[in-house]
Amino acid sequence: MLFSQNNIPYKLKTKSSSPLHVMDSAVLGSMKQPLELIHTFLVPEKDADRARMLLQHIQDKL
Repeated sequence: MLFSQNNIPYKLKTKSSSPLHVMDSAVLGSMKQPLELIHTFLVPEKDADRARMLLQHIQDKL
């Protein structure tokens, strides 16, 4: 939503940091291993600096 509000086109790429397949989340839960996801935002190069600035601004508020 942050990028959309600032007219930055993006794609979101998500992958699991677990060696097990995402569909094996029941197995992870039974092993008391949290499912960790890595999110990567892909933006046009011309918008990269502005996207970083927006993300940093949000992170600074946390």
